[in-house]
Amino acid sequence: MPNGFGKATYADGRVYEGNFVDGYRSGKGKMTFSDKTVYEGDYVRDKAEGQGEMRYPAGERFTGEWKNDNLHGFGVYYDSKGKELYRGQWKSGEPVTSP
Repeated sequence: MPNGFGKATYADGRVYEGNFVDGYRSGKGKMTFSDKTVYEGDYVRDKAEGQGEMRYPAGERFTGEWKNDNLHGFGVYYDSKGKELYRGQWKSGEPVTSP
């Protein structure tokens, strides 16, 4: 089981560079997906968990809190020109808006 900094390439085209603990992605890391989306931030037992940033191929990005691989907690979503589109709370990958 790998421990420490390393690189893993997956069959679906994802590439992870970062820390491993007992074979799990844990700590700081960077995942590049096959569509060129990039997540960079905290991992806990193979899941995006904690602070991180997701950058999408068209230029949009999300910076904030993650839980169980989803946007969850406080975060900011920007368009491709850097304009803030939403700032606030997220739950299970969706913005929390008032009724």
